[in-house]
Formats: sequence, structure tokens, C-alpha cells
Amino acid sequence: MTFIHKEKSIPDKMHGLSDEMHKKKAQNILESFLTLPLGDNLDFISVGGRNLILKIDEFSKLCQMTVKALRFYEKEGLLIPAFVDDWTGYRFYTTEQLRQAAVCVLDEWISDSLMQNIAKENNFSETAFTVKEGEKYHLRWFTPAAEIDFCGHATLGTAFDLFNFYEKAAEKITFKTQVGELTVEKQGELFKMNFPAYRCNKIEVTDKMEEALGVRPKEAYIDRDLLLVLENAEQVRNLKPSQEKLKKLDGLCIVVTAPSDKPEYDSVSRVFCPELGLMEDPVTGSSHCMIAPYWCDRLGKEKLVCYQASERTGVLYAERKGERIILSGKAVLYSEGNILE
Repeated sequence: MTFIHKEKSIPDKMHGLSDEMHKKKAQNILESFLTLPLGDNLDFISVGGRNLILKIDEFSKLCQMTVKALRFYEKEGLLIPAFVDDWTGYRFYTTEQLRQAAVCVLDEWISDSLMQNIAKENNFSETAFTVKEGEKYHLRWFTPAAEIDFCGHATLGTAFDLFNFYEKAAEKITFKTQVGELTVEKQGELFKMNFPAYRCNKIEVTDKMEEALGVRPKEAYIDRDLLLVLENAEQVRNLKPSQEKLKKLDGLCIVVTAPSDKPEYDSVSRVFCPELGLMEDPVTGSSHCMIAPYWCDRLGKEKLVCYQASERTGVLYAERKGERIILSGKAVLYSEGNILE
């Protein structure tokens, strides 16, 4: 079982500590956890709002709580199941940065219809399929509804699988895709992904855009996606767009963005993909290949920290290098298995 801690008062009767005392103790426990070796049969445990991989019995001993008490927390909704985070890694991460992808490494290509059915059955925002061709890997991505030309987080997940199980001595993997060659370099636990930058082609703001969003954008730009710039971050967070009206707009994904109202971030955004069967995408690497160039130009900087304000939320670290965008992140394995014929 995978556990994530929710921000909710923990009953004193379970451990005899107030919330503040619990948080202080938890932070001390967390620091000691970071030196522990990782083993098999690991669980994700949250401590003081931060999370890490640890065997549940080891956790219970160190924080002087029984496994039964931890299971009680799950039942009470204080601990809830969650997937792993592609972007921030496995030692610890915040509950606001969760994103999953399925990856299928094939010996040879299967039919498009079978790949589409597998993606539909997985029901993740994307399932990646890859086949080695010479020294490179051919990579394709499918949503539950259709194949797409480019996906950032599923590229990260695929690179993680290849580096850890197929290309253990490699430091760099090159993917052949619909948008050209993508490279991923392994630097310790970090994966640096080199993606093409989208162009911000300015277009007129229309009444249809306003009707779909419920607020009138300041600016509009088109490439693969439609980028709509709003006045402030609060407008982005509070959006309740019409999915049917979004479908009538141009662009594969409808991206809304505004300057961040928090000093630790440069921009805030949300991404809607009704044409792909996704009401809202949690964290979208590919769309940040358009978000990043826009804010690099507006803010006069080449490195950005971008916040995506979906329900799960996410943070992306982007750097512009000429016509390319470098996105960096970490990944962990959540589960593995075989698909039977």
C-alpha cells in the first residue's frame, strides 16, 4: 500500500501528542529517515506533510506507533492511497506533486488498436509504448481516447524504465518521436529532458474563448496548444470552464496561465484536454514547452519554476536553451508486470 498524509488533525488518543508536537517530532524522524538504506517491499509514508519510501514496520518502530495505528489513519482518511511522483522523486515529496504514467517496453510493435485498448484499460492520462530501433528508441504515447504527438511525463517514465532495466550503463537515451528526436540524460537521480520549444503565435482574443472559460483572456497564442493568458493567478485557480465549449476552440490542449502570486514560482497554469478525453491534465510537461517560452520572454529570464494548479498540482523546473526547453525531474517505480495475450 502507498500512503500519503492529508492535512487533517491527528487524534491525540492515538499517540498522546498535539498537532504541533506531532509535526515537530515528525520532522526529527524525517531527518533520521533520510540516512536509511532503501530495501524491498517499500511503502510511501508521509511524515509532517512530507513523504518518503520506508517499510511500514520500520516506520512504526521509529515513530513509536503501531502498524495498527497507521492502518487506523488510513481508515479515517488521514492516510490515503496515492501514485508516485514522476517529477520530484522518491526520498520525499509533497502531496501536491503527483503524476503517473504507464510504460510498455516492446520487442516489436503491436497494432495501433491494441495499444489504444491498453491505454484505455490503464486509464492514465498517458500510456507510453517504446521499441528499440538501432541505438535509439521509437516512442509513442496514447491517452485513453487517442494517440498524441508528445507527452513530457510519460517520456520521463519511459526513460526511468530504460535506464534502470534495459540500458543500465547508459547516461543518455535518444527517442524518435512525432516531434523529432528527444533526449534524456541521467545525472544521478535527476533526469534532464531536452524538448522542442513551441512557438507563441499571437491570435485575437475571441468571445468564444471568454464563453468557454468564464473570464476574458488578456492574450491568446496558438501552436499545438492554445495558450490563454489571464490577469492573475486567482483567476487561473478558480476557473470552472465549460468542457463542451472548450472543444470548440483551436488547439490540442487549452492552456491557461498567469503570473504567479507566490514568490517561489514564476507562473501558474492549468491545462484542459477535452479532445483527448481528459477534463484536466494534472501536470503537463509538453504544454510547458509553450508556457516556458512565453514567460521567459515576459520575465526576461531563462530559468523558471512553474506551478500547475490542477487538483493534484505540480511543480516543473524549466530552462530555455535556444529553440529547446529543458525540463528536469525524478521518477520512481510504482508497480511492474506483464500484459498477457
